Amino acid sequence: MRTKILSILATFCCLALGAWGQSPKEVLILPIEMPGYYNPLESAELTKVFEQKLAKVAPRADLQVSTAADLTAYQYKAGAEKPPTIEDAEKMCRAYQANYVCWTSVSFRPDFNSSTGSLALGGAARLWVYSQDKHNVVVDQPVSLVRAGHVPNVKDEKASRAVAAELAQGCVEDLAVQIASIARNRQQQPQTGVSSWQPPKDFDATQSANYKAMVNAAQLYQRAEKNQSLINITSSLSDMQMLWTQLTQPERQAINQNYPGINELMQPAPVYGGGYWPYRYR
Repeated sequence: MRTKILSILATFCCLALGAWGQSPKEVLILPIEMPGYYNPLESAELTKVFEQKLAKVAPRADLQVSTAADLTAYQYKAGAEKPPTIEDAEKMCRAYQANYVCWTSVSFRPDFNSSTGSLALGGAARLWVYSQDKHNVVVDQPVSLVRAGHVPNVKDEKASRAVAAELAQGCVEDLAVQIASIARNRQQQPQTGVSSWQPPKDFDATQSANYKAMVNAAQLYQRAEKNQSLINITSSLSDMQMLWTQLTQPERQAINQNYPGINELMQPAPVYGGGYWPYRYR
């Protein structure tokens, strides 16, 4: 199964990895937040996996990984389940001589099929990137991750937990690989993002109420992104994804002309059957 990355992430990828290809540019990676009730591995372990994989797929990248203890000097408390403030991110960039600060949050959810012994581990992630050059957040997007494996004997707790830990590592490695691959594929292409969205000037009589509602929701989402209002981002994105399912194909094509990349944004998160996994809690 593959990781789904939202199209706006390509903007950060091209800025960051493209710059790395020209001269060393540092990215500060903060400890991965894990706000979910099920954590197959500790934050420090997953953060190290993320760093190592990104270094392999982008060998010219100059990465730094901070620890929770390091960050206390900048009034940022790791484990608070929210990214740093703009002010704190700016302090970190200066202190670490970094061009970017990368913060990631991942909530894992296991889905076990006892009849087949298969375990699907889904990760609902949020990727947040601050750019010192732009003095602003350039990425704040949800990302869906999923890996599946086989559990030979669920009664063997140690072996079962090991399978889940391996899947969690795979999810984080997928995130690093997709960031690098999108950067390489899109580096020479014109970049578009939410900031470039232009709503249609006029509606005609043939456009449905759902189409008009979709346009309004997209404008709210664009405004929320600009203001970095996570509550409004989440709310408007949910409205858009619901309305998207009610649009006709011609309406979707028309929407995508004014809102480049919205097709990727509307990709649904993984859906799981909710099968019981006996090791939900550490």
